[in-house]
Order: sequence, then C-alpha cells, then structure tokens
Amino acid sequence: MKKTLLALAACVLAGAAMAQPMRPPPPPQGPGVDRPHVDRRGHAQRRHQPRKVWVPAHRVGMRRVPGHYVWRR
Repeated sequence: MKKTLLALAACVLAGAAMAQPMRPPPPPQGPGVDRPHVDRRGHAQRRHQPRKVWVPAHRVGMRRVPGHYVWRR
C-alpha cells in the first residue's frame, strides 16, 4: 500500500513539474551582442568582399558543367 501511494505521489509531482509554463530563454548577454557584425576576435567581418567559391559539377538544362570557381559576394 505504501509503495503504491509513493508511486502515485511521484507521478503527481512529475506531472505537476511538466505542467509548468515554458519560459522563453533569457536574452543573450556579453560583449559584442549589440554588434553582430563583429566576430569573436573583434575584427569586423567583410560581408561584401567578393571571393572565389568552388562550385561542384552540375547540369544547366541538359548540358553537364564541370566543377569550377566563381566569384561570389
């Protein structure tokens, strides 16, 4: 009888714990949060500097195009 009551009480407590409303996570804190354009080292990221990017082989229509580099921003 005691084991049954103990198990029932555990289930009630677990159910009550799960029934609590979910809170949103706290806002991020720390240095650089207000400046997302700065990376961890403190250097500004160059977002608009074009760079060469490898494009793997693909098809354009029915034509096969081999892998190549292209300039991307």
